[in-house]
Amino acid sequence: MDRIHVIYPEKIGVISKNIYGFFIEHISSLIDGGIWVGENSAIPNINGIRQELVEKLRVIQAPVFRWGGCTSEVYDWRDGIGPRKKRPVTLGVAYRGNHKVQVNDFGTHEFIEFCRLTGADPYITLNVAGSAPMESFRWMEYCNMPKGTTSLAKLRGKNGSPEPFNVKYWALGNENNEHGGMMTPEEYCAAYSRVVSISHPLLENREMIASGPTWATIDSSRRFFASFNSRAPGWCKRLDGYSLHYYSMADGHDDTFSEAEWYQSIIDSIGIVKVIEDHLTILQEFDPKRHVGLVIDEWGHWTTLNSGGPWFKKPMYSQIGTMREALVAAIILNIFNNYCDVVKMANLTALINYIHSLFMSEGEKLIVTPTYHVFDMMKAHQNATCIRTVCA
Repeated sequence: MDRIHVIYPEKIGVISKNIYGFFIEHISSLIDGGIWVGENSAIPNINGIRQELVEKLRVIQAPVFRWGGCTSEVYDWRDGIGPRKKRPVTLGVAYRGNHKVQVNDFGTHEFIEFCRLTGADPYITLNVAGSAPMESFRWMEYCNMPKGTTSLAKLRGKNGSPEPFNVKYWALGNENNEHGGMMTPEEYCAAYSRVVSISHPLLENREMIASGPTWATIDSSRRFFASFNSRAPGWCKRLDGYSLHYYSMADGHDDTFSEAEWYQSIIDSIGIVKVIEDHLTILQEFDPKRHVGLVIDEWGHWTTLNSGGPWFKKPMYSQIGTMREALVAAIILNIFNNYCDVVKMANLTALINYIHSLFMSEGEKLIVTPTYHVFDMMKAHQNATCIRTVCA
């Protein structure tokens, strides 16, 4: 290939700014020690949120933060509201025998403030495996009902936020075919439909996103859409986005790798194209009017020998960011741009101190990884029009 032909004015579509989003959750030192340092910390902060992180996120125009992955399935939103001194200390999700104790200093109000400080939209993952449908309903009510209209809206005001948070994006569950409940696609579809059917008063001008399977297996996705379409049509039947996860995997360590492992990472990153194409086929079959968009709310580069825990003497899933991660990020973001007619949101895993990060911190120290500069260079694509190109 030695030429790129621009087929003007043939447009693919508008590149949603949300393709350049990020993922955070209560694991490792991603939130506690990364984003959240506490109001009484010597580290410069804004109401407990690391100030330097906020400033650097403004530079790259971070558009959306997804809060909650695997940890969402053991999370009770009520543990993270009210005076921090009165919030319970709880047991979080377990990975490979590592149980994380969660102090819940960073809850709903802190997440919303983090989003507002950085100029990003909030995207919240609801608990489907570990709670009843009404708990999802109540969390949405707490966040979005107008000032003083319900008891939960009044409670939100008592906790310092009388005006609604206006959270637009909601996902129900995370990887529910595995640790999110071990559900079949049909079982998950039933769980999703139960929540949506009771939540319709809260969904005006909001978007509900269904959770796809771990590793985006095509058979499971097809079964979910078949089950969803088999349900009786009605005004409470709602699906705006379908979540997929994709990781470019590589053998070896995160900071020492062979030439072969380098190329393995690059080749594996291009594999996201097949995942998108396969799911585009499903959408064309079950959603011919193309209402449902793909939401790739976990993606990134993941090495097999970085997976943390106490035996590695570093935080769980902490991974050093190199030029290899930066190149993978650039490739995958460019792929998302070129599929902007179907990919409506994407969230890199993760923001800080976890897998494919933009930042790494230790105490007061904060550094940016090469991937940060990729997002800085490519921020001009947010909400731009993508013109079709041909390589030859």
